[in-house]
Amino acid sequence: IMSDDLFDVRNNFYVGNFAQCVEDAQYVSPKTESDKVEKDCLFYRAHIALGNTRLVLDEISDQASPSLRAVKEYARFMEDPASNGEAAVANVKTWLSDDATLPATPVMRILAALIHLQLQNPIEALKSVHLCSTMEMTALYAVVLLVMCRIDLAIQTWQRMIKQDEEATLTHMIGGYVALYQGKGSEAVGIFQELMERNASTLPLSNGLFVAQALQGNWDVAEGLAKEDASRTTSDPALLINLVVLQKQQKQRKVRTKVL
Repeated sequence: IMSDDLFDVRNNFYVGNFAQCVEDAQYVSPKTESDKVEKDCLFYRAHIALGNTRLVLDEISDQASPSLRAVKEYARFMEDPASNGEAAVANVKTWLSDDATLPATPVMRILAALIHLQLQNPIEALKSVHLCSTMEMTALYAVVLLVMCRIDLAIQTWQRMIKQDEEATLTHMIGGYVALYQGKGSEAVGIFQELMERNASTLPLSNGLFVAQALQGNWDVAEGLAKEDASRTTSDPALLINLVVLQKQQKQRKVRTKVL
């Protein structure tokens, strides 16, 4: 059972509110060692998401827990994925090896999957999290299935999440992504709007809403979302894709207008 002490830290990380996750983590004092490690992992993973890989590499000791050392290796990979990919894959194989001294923790499995996913190897990513021993692992398993266009299996995984915790943020997020892949724009709009109302207007949630509005043909609303996101950052990959999609759509609309 997950500790309530970490609810806000965990939830802010899941929705992409990384700055708030970092802030919350500094004011939480977990009661158990496992919760302390989880808090530190979320804290440093949020820093990686914010681009602070050097801070993570400097602060995590080589004598830290296996999960934290895996976070450090993930930071090294994210600092330069193209150059560090081969070394990262070698590390991942060591983590998940049957000969490993200690069994891989959920954090190690999640980071292994994220490395494989970034290197466009979804099969290995799927193997890394197939145990689905935590909600985050299950959610990532569903995401990888969607990347592989196995919507049928992603839906089955999402249904397992519903049985485990219907109201969990991750359950709602996967429900939104499943709706997007099914082309159910209206359903996805409702899910992502509710998530943003309950949490914050983060880039991942805004991106989900953008795609949902685009599916509905609501390009003016989608454009408003993209402009708002662009005022916060110009380096998010999903945002850059959205801006390209918008540009193409605007050109098509201009062509149609001229024809009419």
